[in-house]
Amino acid sequence: MAPDFVKEAIIDVTGSTFAQFEKTTLKSLDGYLNENTNLNGMNRWVLPVGIHNRKRKRHGLLFCPTCLSEDISPYYRKQWRLAYSVVCVKHGNTLFDACPKCGSVIAPHRTDMGSGNIVPDCDCIVQCWNCGFNLRKSNPVIANARLINFQTVMDETLSAGWVTLSDGTTLNSILFFKGLRELITGLSTKESRKRIKSNERDETGKSMVIEYCSLSARVDMMKTCAHILEVWPGRFIHLIHDKRLRYSDLKSGNRNLAYWYEKIIKIESQSGNPPLSNSEKQSIVDYVEYNQGYYTNQYATDISGHDISDFIGGYHQRKVDDNIYAELLVGIDHKIAVTFDKQQRNDLIRDKIMFAYARIFNLTLQKISDMNISDILDCDEENTDFDFVNIAMSKKAVTSWCRWYIKNIRSQILAGRSNDALFISSQTRNRLKKSIISKRFNRVVKLSGAERYIHGYKCLIS
Repeated sequence: MAPDFVKEAIIDVTGSTFAQFEKTTLKSLDGYLNENTNLNGMNRWVLPVGIHNRKRKRHGLLFCPTCLSEDISPYYRKQWRLAYSVVCVKHGNTLFDACPKCGSVIAPHRTDMGSGNIVPDCDCIVQCWNCGFNLRKSNPVIANARLINFQTVMDETLSAGWVTLSDGTTLNSILFFKGLRELITGLSTKESRKRIKSNERDETGKSMVIEYCSLSARVDMMKTCAHILEVWPGRFIHLIHDKRLRYSDLKSGNRNLAYWYEKIIKIESQSGNPPLSNSEKQSIVDYVEYNQGYYTNQYATDISGHDISDFIGGYHQRKVDDNIYAELLVGIDHKIAVTFDKQQRNDLIRDKIMFAYARIFNLTLQKISDMNISDILDCDEENTDFDFVNIAMSKKAVTSWCRWYIKNIRSQILAGRSNDALFISSQTRNRLKKSIISKRFNRVVKLSGAERYIHGYKCLIS
């Protein structure tokens, strides 16, 4: 922080108040990033600039060339001094921490004294102090989308003073940033890196002190944190068990850890990976279905830290009974009844008949896709007592449905075109592909409310 006489001079020249002046300094982050700013030493999350007289030895100031180009009066944001700040969330670019031409650190205060070839002017603040390159002309590099989203969350946390994790835990910002830094340190210890087989380390090979790491190393670690915190604590628990990470390494010598981080490493890294009972696995399945609407093993692993694919494959994912099958078709009927768009209505009728036929004849997605109208018209299975009211439970009944579909729905979809495929797209008038049929199945399962019982197409037929 500048001495008082410098503050007073800046306030006098700019005509600002002391409060306005302080908002531009890192001191304004007290109570949000750290409890207090250390005016004469290192601060957590603040990049050191390596002051030596008027020189700057470290890459502690970053910039976005697009921001500087758009500024009427260019200025460097205080967020560009923070270790987690590696992208510009406004423009979606990765920040620069050095002159792209000569590699010198960013030191705008030295621009008018670094070279005899530079003539001071109003734009000198955006020139490299060493070579004179206009930093606004740096070629922007598109940043990772997940990284942009994560940094947006951190910026909002710093502004609001609190954050809610994906598991519903609400933390004040100081506690969040404390735990995040401890997570980074724990994952970057020598033993943790060895178990994870990670390349993320600083020049000494010791635990990562994020404020002293290169920009590329910080980008990699922020990507890792973004992935882990996207589904907290499930992904972290899974990483602990999968890589057998130890409490002593994840603690990394810290005495007072943030509770939201410590409670996970204390329980999970010391407990090993105890087997789950079937009732516990079923509870995970029920939770996933309730929150997501349908089951996916990836989401189950993310939120629980346990891979229960063996349970799903061998126990849970079994063929649904006739009652669930009937519920699926009734659900489609309800959707048809409230659909007034002709094309969408025809699609739903086609889907109902298509999946009823697949159920009764036990057909895979590929076999359904490969069907031609001759497979129905040349078939002897026909029910003369056709009705669309009762659920088709026999081969004769569902074959009669298909004949009705060919005459009344398929002909409308084709609109005069020639095509031998039985089930066709109302948009392309071509044969429905396997992938499209799968998507249509997932859609009708969801709209019918049967996703709690039908966890994939195989449940319908096998």
